Amino acid sequence: MPMLISRGCPYQCTFCSSPQMWTTKWQARDPDCVIEEMQFYIDKYKATNFDFYDLTAIVKKSWIIEFCKELISRNLNITWQLPSGTRSEAIDNEVTPLLYKSGCRNMAYAPESGSERMLVSIKKKVKLSKMVKSLKSSVREGINVKINIIIGFPDETHKEMLETLRFVLDAAFMGVSDVYLASFAPYPGSELFDQMYKNGQIPKLDDEYFLNLTSYTDLLHSYSYSRHVGHRMLSVYRIGGMSMFYILNF
Repeated sequence: MPMLISRGCPYQCTFCSSPQMWTTKWQARDPDCVIEEMQFYIDKYKATNFDFYDLTAIVKKSWIIEFCKELISRNLNITWQLPSGTRSEAIDNEVTPLLYKSGCRNMAYAPESGSERMLVSIKKKVKLSKMVKSLKSSVREGINVKINIIIGFPDETHKEMLETLRFVLDAAFMGVSDVYLASFAPYPGSELFDQMYKNGQIPKLDDEYFLNLTSYTDLLHSYSYSRHVGHRMLSVYRIGGMSMFYILNF
């Protein structure tokens, strides 16, 4: 059963249109309210698993601890997942045992890049060292972990893409079970889109532009907006990085 437990995101990543669409307000529902809705689906539809498709589900540590403890106390005998990607700051050695015990079995993190310079450039506000600690903690508890990565930002170089691929390979050794290497797509409403449209990198909003936005799902035909890396090389990085990840993971 798909659900939402919060709205919005307090961060301002330059590739995301959320700040202009929803502002930077993050608001979570009361844990009891969420669990009552889950109970309704259990009673009415015999639901046994819940997918939370929030933009940024875990932001506040006290909220996720309260939610997990309440789920555990009710003993609903369900599982739940975070497939859309979430922040890592509130997920530590105290939180991950509660996540697993309450039924969390799959979780996606969104580090986006393995390059410190690129993380600053896109305003991701992620410290890779803390991200790694959180990843290891979740894996250690038995949660299946996926990481979402983006490469091909306008000012991203070969060196920075290789740093990201190194991070992806390190994740395989950590026990991360899944990865997706997407190519950057400049969504209307995002800070990067506005910059690229003003400087002429996006000449017009025609069918070709909108079709190119879908290339992030096509490994064989990536469309690169990087000034340093071409379309074919971007595909090579994506296919090579994912192939090496799964070989090492296996």
